[in-house]
Amino acid sequence: MSEETLWNAVIVQAINDLFHGSDEERRDSFRWIFENNSDFRNVCDYAKIDPMCLRQNVFSRIINGA
Repeated sequence: MSEETLWNAVIVQAINDLFHGSDEERRDSFRWIFENNSDFRNVCDYAKIDPMCLRQNVFSRIINGA
């Protein structure tokens, strides 16, 4: 498994927790994704994903009731 794949898996898990996790997992994932923190930005950098684009896509999913 490449390092990029590993960091992508971290992001996928956070999104899965946000939509399907326990109340605590949902809260933690929401904070991690949407609060301005360097950990989230670093993981996105490692995964080669634009953090703002990811946030916009996740937010759209929340708004559309996904």
